[in-house]
Amino acid sequence: MKALEAAGIYLIVDLGSGTASINRANPTYTIDLFNSYKARVDAFAKYNNLLGFIGSNEIINEAGNVTKSAPYAKALVRDIKLYLSGFNRKIPVGYAAADVAEVRVQAFNYFTCGDSAAAVDFFGENLYSWCGDSSFTTSGYSDRTNEIKNSNIPVIITEYGCNQPSPRKFTEVRFIFINFPFFFGIFF
Repeated sequence: MKALEAAGIYLIVDLGSGTASINRANPTYTIDLFNSYKARVDAFAKYNNLLGFIGSNEIINEAGNVTKSAPYAKALVRDIKLYLSGFNRKIPVGYAAADVAEVRVQAFNYFTCGDSAAAVDFFGENLYSWCGDSSFTTSGYSDRTNEIKNSNIPVIITEYGCNQPSPRKFTEVRFIFINFPFFFGIFF
């Protein structure tokens, strides 16, 4: 983290891992899971180049698991925010949404609604629709922008890309970082 800071690189850290995260097929929330998330918070919160934490990533990935898994993810966001309130600086907690049209707006509305103590501080969009020589309109980025234009919290691109055509052309990178920088605003 110190080497990244020296290079001017800031991170948003996902609190879940391959062994400690909510299982969307059979969601549970245990003290062991919460303790695992707290341990990751403790490991990273001390660094000045930490921008925030992702409380859950793609817990909702199809219409069938919206009501089943989302409450567990929101409870973890709430509890991590409460835990972070004891730290000496504000560290935002967000959610990273799957690129699934049927649940995208539902997920945004659910994770941003209600008491600010439980709602996310930022919302991440995992976008896999810009493939090859695409454009703002053809890729659907214009539609995604329209969906969040009235957001009262920052919305960022948390993952992006496309596997086809191969080799990958990375044409979206220039657009995202040069022409679309408002997705990457500072949110403190």
